Amino acid sequence: MITGSNYGCGSSREHAPQALHRFGINAIIAESFAEIFAGNCASLGVVGVTVSAKDIVDLLNAVKQNPQTLFEINLNAKTVSYNGRSANFEMPEGRRQAFLNGTWDALAVLQQNESSIKKTESRLVYLKYK
Repeated sequence: MITGSNYGCGSSREHAPQALHRFGINAIIAESFAEIFAGNCASLGVVGVTVSAKDIVDLLNAVKQNPQTLFEINLNAKTVSYNGRSANFEMPEGRRQAFLNGTWDALAVLQQNESSIKKTESRLVYLKYK
């Protein structure tokens, strides 16, 4: 999805990004995001990148010319590519790294570390008094 500035403002609850994700939107290119909205998107695996206002216009014009235009977001190169063109994007580095190394999904990270969690749990005295 391509959108303008301050996207997600007023939509800080998880329902807004969940609706977009369930509709099939896996990436959003915007001029800027409301921070809580962007964080909630990331926790669902929806990539959010920002580009300049001029780049937004160029991306939208490409879609107007051909609604079937495919866009590729390259997290390593920090580019959005389409029709032989590309635009540089910005994304908080911690969030970008989380997508690159697969740690954006906190539940999956917890599940992968179940043995460490159980080990820590066994050392916590206050959990022994159930």
